[in-house]
Amino acid sequence: MTRFSLTEQHGNLNKDLIAQLDNPFWQYSLCVYANPLIQKQCLTWQEQYNINVNVLLFCCWLASSENIALTANDFNQISKSLDSWHTAVVLPLRQVRQYLKQQVDNDRIKSLRQQILKNELAAEAFEQAHLYQFFIKGYEFSRSQQTAAQQLQENMIAYFSSLMVESKRTLFKDVEDFTAVCSIL
Repeated sequence: MTRFSLTEQHGNLNKDLIAQLDNPFWQYSLCVYANPLIQKQCLTWQEQYNINVNVLLFCCWLASSENIALTANDFNQISKSLDSWHTAVVLPLRQVRQYLKQQVDNDRIKSLRQQILKNELAAEAFEQAHLYQFFIKGYEFSRSQQTAAQQLQENMIAYFSSLMVESKRTLFKDVEDFTAVCSIL
């Protein structure tokens, strides 16, 4: 996996913040999310199914890097640990940014939207740091006997199931395609 620098991706995040937030999960996410196909699919699922892209990437990282199988209880614990931050910080920033995107396009609005985007990215970086801490602080995850690619697909399907997303043939095909791309990155 190619290592991305946080300063290359988010040049205006301060250096202390960068040092605190950089971790293997963040690096994995930067690498995977840099792929336009992955990015597009994540945003589509975010709109269609209200997924948390950071949780989805966490599922993928745990399978790909740690060969961990996630259960419904794991998703419940992950969700409990993130919900207040995601609801109070990440989602409002995203909503404001999306609102501004629909407004009259002038330099001041663009500048404000860019600043809010930077704040949204910082909030998501904090969310990912929280997920990484959740992993390293000793939460008991189960190791899988499957290949990383198989486990990645199963973790994603388990995540969608935990959100009560109706299983559809197109969803399974999208998950298969997504995991195929993730597996080669």
